[in-house]
Amino acid sequence: MGAMLAFKESFYERTERLKHLFGGALRQSGIIAAAGLYALENHVNRLAEDHDNAMYLANRLSEISEIQIEYHENSTNRVFFTWQGKNIFSLQFLERCIEKGVRFSQVDQNRFRAVTYLGINKKTIDKVITIMKDI
Repeated sequence: MGAMLAFKESFYERTERLKHLFGGALRQSGIIAAAGLYALENHVNRLAEDHDNAMYLANRLSEISEIQIEYHENSTNRVFFTWQGKNIFSLQFLERCIEKGVRFSQVDQNRFRAVTYLGINKKTIDKVITIMKDI
């Protein structure tokens, strides 16, 4: 769909072309943009909570010996990790997680991305870790 840009109004002329290059001229992109605007207007103050939950998730994932966490200096709500299991392949790991209701994105063959957001809390993360440990 593209990306959402947040900038001072004085930068509009410079960014208008970029907006079109990144999908801002798509017919239905306004629906996605509305969600982004709502988040900016109502949830900016809770972004720190998402970042804290992502760090908590990374720390809990690091308890699983088959998972290698990628640490980054910039805190975000995304956690990247690599599956290094010997008993099952990464695709089997992903499929088993999905069967149990745990979803994350496969970035590369063994590399995955998990994201925290409104509705994901430490209790949810603890349930996810229990499921992943069982797998």
